[in-house]
Amino acid sequence: VIAFWEVIFYSLNFMVGSLYLHASDAGGSMFVHAFGAYFGVALAFFLSPKGSGRVDHPYNGASYSSDLFSMIGTTFLWVFW
Repeated sequence: VIAFWEVIFYSLNFMVGSLYLHASDAGGSMFVHAFGAYFGVALAFFLSPKGSGRVDHPYNGASYSSDLFSMIGTTFLWVFW
């Protein structure tokens, strides 16, 4: 079901970007990454349990391991890209 909507919204994203905004994108990487970001955020919002978006929710915060992995990943991308 999600793949069906994904194809429709990606096609809509590509159409708006290329036909209406006249964005020049060699290889389509700008459209793919912009779509992936917006679709991922929207999907996480709609599939998350009700009330989990509150600031005081126990799952809505950083932990030592998530901070450590994000720092390692950022450093890896910064050094090797």
